Amino acid sequence: MPMHRPTSSRTTERSLATLITHQRLWPSNRRYPGIGHGWHGSAWVAFKLADAGLLVPGTVFEAIDRRLTDDLGSAGDTEHFGAFLGCTATAVIAGYAVRQGIVSRALARQAYRRVADAVACGQTWDVQMGLAGALLGLAEISAVEPSVLRDVPPTRPAARLLAVLDELCKLPPRGLPTGMAHGLAGAVVAVETCGALGWCRISTTVRQRWIDALVRCAVAMPDGAVLWPMMAGARSLGRQSWCAGTPGVALALLQCFRLTREPAYLDFARCALDGMQALSRKLLPSRTLCCGNAGFRHIFLEAHCVTGEPGWLSLATREARYSPTARRRPRLSLLQGELGIAYLMERRRQPHALPLPGLGPSSASPSAPAR
Repeated sequence: MPMHRPTSSRTTERSLATLITHQRLWPSNRRYPGIGHGWHGSAWVAFKLADAGLLVPGTVFEAIDRRLTDDLGSAGDTEHFGAFLGCTATAVIAGYAVRQGIVSRALARQAYRRVADAVACGQTWDVQMGLAGALLGLAEISAVEPSVLRDVPPTRPAARLLAVLDELCKLPPRGLPTGMAHGLAGAVVAVETCGALGWCRISTTVRQRWIDALVRCAVAMPDGAVLWPMMAGARSLGRQSWCAGTPGVALALLQCFRLTREPAYLDFARCALDGMQALSRKLLPSRTLCCGNAGFRHIFLEAHCVTGEPGWLSLATREARYSPTARRRPRLSLLQGELGIAYLMERRRQPHALPLPGLGPSSASPSAPAR
């Protein structure tokens, strides 16, 4: 029987403060820039720490200023424009930087215009790289510095995503990604966010159609758990993580309930969370936010923040068992590296003050739990 890797290596883990204050530890990914894999993730976490009243050195904000200037002085990546990968990240960080007094509104509007141009000609619709993610990023900006969006309101791309989601719901439940980053659930979150902000109108009939589509993609297990394969209709579950499958669906449903207070979303989220509990007891492939244990625990923290129920906190603190192939020292980034793991440790201390990224206004200012 193979030996499992240790569930923790705290003697060698770098603290969140170390990862933020030492710029040599900021992630850098020129091919896939953005909050998920690039320096923008470190900048976003720095703003979250400052919002929570924690001390962030001025040198960090000076570095953010320089990097924003460099980003906008280069050609940039407009192929991708999602919440975690692509040019939307620069606009989000610029919005926070305006509020912090670091950069001008003119610079932030320049960043937003680049996003608007990418959205106008781009075809990708998902949260990670495309239209749904861009709208979540713009929704976050609207809560931080709404003046940035003054010139080009997001109503037209919101209507476009609403049409895309309508077409997705007409497809048979097979071969369709189900989770948060690339799937149906993430598109539902983005459209509900647009509806909450008045960028589009959502009827009860349309909302029920989305819920029905998610139900058709689910699989009931013999033990009563409800799970979502990574790809609808697949014979195997595939990856089960923050971005894909059951955990991603759970996160999406929790956020939809937070936005709308529709009981159907919360009831459905509880089914997904029950499935997550079963999955979390299995061997996990990594420790990270995107594909591993930190992602599960971040979502259990979200369940606590949304419902106010303390039981989810104990699940957020439970250590995991890892497959023998899990990397002992992951990358640096927010989604696939040390930053997301260290951010989890800080969120556990004050979950209501520190939000998850990529959730629109809820990432700008966490909301109170439901009553």
